Amino acid sequence: MLATLGPDSLNLHKFTPWSTTLHALGLLWDLNEGHVSMPAEKIHKAKLRVQRLAQRKVASRNDIEKTLGSLRHVCSCIRAARAFYQNLQQVLHRFPRFGTHRLPPSAVADLSWFMAILDVGHLVNVPTSIFAGMSTPEVTLEMDASDEGLAIMFPARRLFIVLTWDAAELDLIAKCKARVAEAKPSNEIADSTSPTNPISPQ
Repeated sequence: MLATLGPDSLNLHKFTPWSTTLHALGLLWDLNEGHVSMPAEKIHKAKLRVQRLAQRKVASRNDIEKTLGSLRHVCSCIRAARAFYQNLQQVLHRFPRFGTHRLPPSAVADLSWFMAILDVGHLVNVPTSIFAGMSTPEVTLEMDASDEGLAIMFPARRLFIVLTWDAAELDLIAKCKARVAEAKPSNEIADSTSPTNPISPQ
């Protein structure tokens, strides 16, 4: 390029000198230590936007887009936050294009989780190995759910947590079961105790 267009073809002021510490993709990188950090001003901005939405519980489409823009760096550093981000992204897709509207309870709950994540921190000196999928989990939890509640096992410490569903959740489970039963063909819901008297199709 220099030989073809001459010495004035290159603007050296636009070249970034090589460095092991740099600011790129909205994050601070330390290549010597293998760490990446979210800038403090971005953490502060994300906290303000999340707190504002969670307290007001009403928002415009633009408000949600700005908040998601601030939270994308959080998801880059903390994998567990990605599920809440995806839920908010789905809310954005279904949100009306004009005006201010009330946020669904699930979105407010996701914002509360983001507030907890931002308060706890761990957004500084995050190993860069998380971007390559090479990080080894430090803690392994086994989880399962039933119609009665949720059970979490921590084998390394021989601990377990049992969470029982509340009345609203139990009612939702019962309604879902009823809908599934209604959707089944009548010949699949015959009384097993009376095989000689099957339910006739409607």
